[in-house]
Amino acid sequence: MNKRPGFIVVVIIFVIAIVGFYIFLKKQQAVGVTPISAVPVNSAIIIEVKKPQKFYSEITEKSIFLRNLNQLTEVSNFISDLSVVDSLVNADIKLKKLLSQNSVLISMHEVGNKEYYPLYVIRISGRFEANQILKSIENSWSNGNLITSERYNQAKLYKVKNGSNQFFYSYHNGLLMASRSEILLEDAIRQSESETNLLSDTSLEQLMKTSGNNARANIYIQFKYFQQFLNKVVSESFLAKHSLNQMGDWIELDLNLRNQTLLFNGFAIANADDNRFMNIFRGQTPQNIKFLKFLPAGSEGFMGFGLSNYRLFKQNLQKYMEQVGEIDRYNVNHKKVREILGGNAEDELEIIFKNELVQVSLPDNSTLFYIKIDGFRSATELINKWLNNYCKANNKGITEYKRDYTIDNESVFPIYKMPIDYLPARLFGPWFKSSKAQYVTVFGDYLIFGDSYNVVSKTIYNNVLQKTLAYDGAFTQFADYLSTKVNYFGYISLSGTGNILESRMNGNAFKFYKQNQEFFRDYYALAWQFSLENNLYYNNLLFRYQPSNEIKAATEWETRLDTIIAFKPQMVKNHYTKEKEIFVQDEKSNIYLINRSGRVLWKKHIDEAIMGEVFQVDYYKNGKLQFLFNTKSRIYLLDRNGNFVERYPINLPSKAVAPMAIFDYDKKNNYRLFVPLVNNKVKVYSIEGKSVSGFKFKGADKNIIAPIQYFRNKNRDYIIVTDESRIYILDRKGNRRIKLQKQFKASKNNVFEYQPGNSTRPSRLVRSDINGTVYYIYFDGKVEQKQILECSPNHYFNVTDVSGDRINDFVFIDKDKLSVYSLTGKKLFDHKFSTTIKHNPSFYRFSSNKTYVGVTEVDARKIYLFDTKGNILNGFPLVGKTRFSIGFLDSGSGRFNLVVGGDEYYLYNFKLN
Repeated sequence: MNKRPGFIVVVIIFVIAIVGFYIFLKKQQAVGVTPISAVPVNSAIIIEVKKPQKFYSEITEKSIFLRNLNQLTEVSNFISDLSVVDSLVNADIKLKKLLSQNSVLISMHEVGNKEYYPLYVIRISGRFEANQILKSIENSWSNGNLITSERYNQAKLYKVKNGSNQFFYSYHNGLLMASRSEILLEDAIRQSESETNLLSDTSLEQLMKTSGNNARANIYIQFKYFQQFLNKVVSESFLAKHSLNQMGDWIELDLNLRNQTLLFNGFAIANADDNRFMNIFRGQTPQNIKFLKFLPAGSEGFMGFGLSNYRLFKQNLQKYMEQVGEIDRYNVNHKKVREILGGNAEDELEIIFKNELVQVSLPDNSTLFYIKIDGFRSATELINKWLNNYCKANNKGITEYKRDYTIDNESVFPIYKMPIDYLPARLFGPWFKSSKAQYVTVFGDYLIFGDSYNVVSKTIYNNVLQKTLAYDGAFTQFADYLSTKVNYFGYISLSGTGNILESRMNGNAFKFYKQNQEFFRDYYALAWQFSLENNLYYNNLLFRYQPSNEIKAATEWETRLDTIIAFKPQMVKNHYTKEKEIFVQDEKSNIYLINRSGRVLWKKHIDEAIMGEVFQVDYYKNGKLQFLFNTKSRIYLLDRNGNFVERYPINLPSKAVAPMAIFDYDKKNNYRLFVPLVNNKVKVYSIEGKSVSGFKFKGADKNIIAPIQYFRNKNRDYIIVTDESRIYILDRKGNRRIKLQKQFKASKNNVFEYQPGNSTRPSRLVRSDINGTVYYIYFDGKVEQKQILECSPNHYFNVTDVSGDRINDFVFIDKDKLSVYSLTGKKLFDHKFSTTIKHNPSFYRFSSNKTYVGVTEVDARKIYLFDTKGNILNGFPLVGKTRFSIGFLDSGSGRFNLVVGGDEYYLYNFKLN
C-alpha cells in the first residue's frame, strides 16, 4: 500500500496548523487602528507628545517657565495629574517601556454643558502586551482605589474610583484609551470602530505631513471647535465683533520648550472658499514690517497686517464680507468714505499705500492706527486734499480742521481733525473697530490716526525722543524669537495695566487674571505671527517668562541715543533763550546737545571719551557761549551748533592723564587751559589754542594723578599739581610758591578743597591721602593731619556742608559704603549699598542749609539722593547708571529736573517734587 499520499496529507495539515497558529499570533499582536483614529471628530485640540517621560521631566524640572506657572492652581492640578501618571509609570517596568517607545495623544473635547475633558490615547502592539499593561495598572491602582469593569460594545471599560474622583480606561483595537469622562471614553471606543475619522479630513492629513519630528510635542487645533474652547478665556463677543471667530480650518504647531520660553510654530490651512480670517491674506507676500520703530513704548497691544498687494487685499476683504453676510455694511461704509472725503479717496490712498496697517492699544484705553505710506509729502497732500473736498462741499474753512503741535520752536507738527470717524474699520475691515481715528498726522512714512489730539501729540513726542517699541529693551528681548517678515503680527502685553485684556477676556478669566496680575507680569506678553507660504500659513506663537522686579518711576521724557550713555549728563546754558539744555556723550564717543523738551538738537562724533566736565566759555567775548573739553588726545571747542571753532580741535603733544583745568585769573575771559600729560609735564594753552610759554614748571617727579587746580588767597594765586607722591604749589609762572613741611601720597580719586579762614584759624586746603587720612595744608607751608577712618586707595573724599549747620563736613565713599563725619570726627550718618560705588558723589544745594548727596550705584542701576540727616528722599532710588545732574530745565515750572543716563541707551528726565 502506497503511504505517500498519507504523508502528504499530514504535511499539509501541519503546514495549515503552523500558518493558522501564525495568523492567530498576528491577530494577538495586531496593530489595530492608529491613535488619532480613536479621537472623536469634535476635538478642539490634539497634542502628540513624542517622549512623554522626557516631556514631563522638562516641564517639571528644567523649565523655569512652567515651573513658575505651576504656582497657579489650574496649572498645578494638570501637573499633579501628570505626576500621578509618572509615579505609576516609574513603579512598573512594562509601563515605563511602553511610554519610552510610544507617543501619547492628548485631545480636548466638549462634553455636556461646555465642560472640557482630556482624552489620552497610546498604541499597544498586541493583546499579550496589553494584558500585561492592564494587569500592571490594576496592581498599581488597586491600593486605596475601587476598580470595577463592564462591557461597552466589544471593549472592556474599567472605572477607577477614589472618593468623588473617577477615572476611566480601556484597551480596544490596539489602543489604550483613558479619560476622566466616561462619555468621552465611550465616544473614543465607538470612534475607533468607525471607518470615518479625523484622518478622513484632507486638511488635517496635509498638515500632519508638515509636523516637526524633533519638537517636544505636535499640537493640532481644529478651529471650528476650538472657538468654544477659546471662549473659556477669550470673550465671545470680542471674537464676534472683530470677526475673529473663524480663523481657519486646522493649524499644526510644533512646541519648542526652552528654559524661559514657550515657542510654537507650524502651518495652518484655510479653505479658500470659506469665510476664514486668514483668507484675507491670500495672495499676499510677507512683508518686512517697520512699524515697531514708531509704536509708543508701553503699548499694551497691537494687530498689524503686512500686505504686498493693496488691491487684492480689498478684493479678499469684499469677498469675506459677502461670506459673513456683512456686504451691505461694507458698501455703506465705502460709500460714506467717498461722500465725505471725495469720490476717489480710496484710489488716492492706494497710490501711496506702502504695505502696512496696524492698530495699537494704549494703557489709557485709547487707540492709534498706522498706515505706512510712500513719502511724507504725498501723505500730507492727500490729507489736505481730503479735507479740502469736505470743506468745499460743506462750506467750512480748513483751518477748523488743522492744529499745530509744538514741541519747541524748531519742531512743529500739524495734526488734522478727520471729518469722518472709524475710518480704519470702514476701509480695512471689522478687525479695526476699536480705532475711532478722529485725528491724524504724518510722521516719517506713516499716517498716524488717534482717538484724540492729545493721543496723537503724545505719540509724536514719543517718536521724536525715539521712545518706541523697537528701542525698548524689554520688548526687543521678548521679540528675539519672532520674525520681522510677516503678513500678520498680533501682540498683547501681560506686564502693563491689563486694560486691553478686560475687553478681550470673558468675565471669569479676567477676574482670574486680576487676582494673579502680579504673577502674570513676569510673563511679559503673548505674540502671534503668520506668513503665507505656498497657500499654507506659517505661524509663530510666543509666550515668554521675562520677570522684572523693577517698577520705574514715571519720567518727564526719555530720549534715546545711539548707545549707552557714558558721561554725567551736564546741564548747560543756551545763551539765546537763557534756558538750560543737556550735553551728553555715549559709549561710541558721540556727543549730543539736547533741548529741554528732550529733542536732540545735534549729534557729533569725536574720537575718544571726554575727560572730566564740559566748560562753557565766551571765546569771542560777545556773550555767546561755546563748549570746551578735552579727551586723552585733543582739546575741543565747539559752538552751540556743534561746529568746531577755528584752530580746534588741538592735538596734544602726548596723552592727557587727567581732565583739563581752565582758569580765568582776572575774570575777563582771558582763559588759560592746563592739561596734565603722560610725560609728567603740564601743557598750557590760551583760549585761542596757542601754546603758552610763560609757565616754567619743569614737570612732576612721578605720574600726575589729578587735574591741575587754581586757588586765590589774599590776592595771591596758587596753582597745584599733584603726582603719586608729592604736591607742588606753584605761582602763575610755574615756580614753587610754597614749600610744604611734609609731603603725603594724595588719593587719586579726589582733589583739594579750599576752606576760607575764620576767627580761629587761617585759610587752608583739605585733601585725603591714599589711606583716607585727612590732611590740611596752610598757605605758609604748615601741614596737619586728622585720622577719621581708614579707607582703601580707591576711596572718594569731599568736604562740604551736608548737615545744614553751615560748617563743612567730611564725606567718604569707600567700596560699598557712604560715611559722613563732622569736622570734629563725629559720625553723622552712613549707608551701605549692595554693590561697589564707582563714581564720586555729587552735591546739590537747594538752599543755604539744605545740601543733598547724590550717589550712583552703577551695577545695581540705581541712583540715590540723601538729605541732611542721611535719609533717602521719597521716590528714590530711581533707575539710572551714570552720575546725574539736577536743575531747572524749564525755569517757570518751579520743579527741579533730574537727568541721568538710563537703560537701553536712554537719557531719563525725572521731575522732582
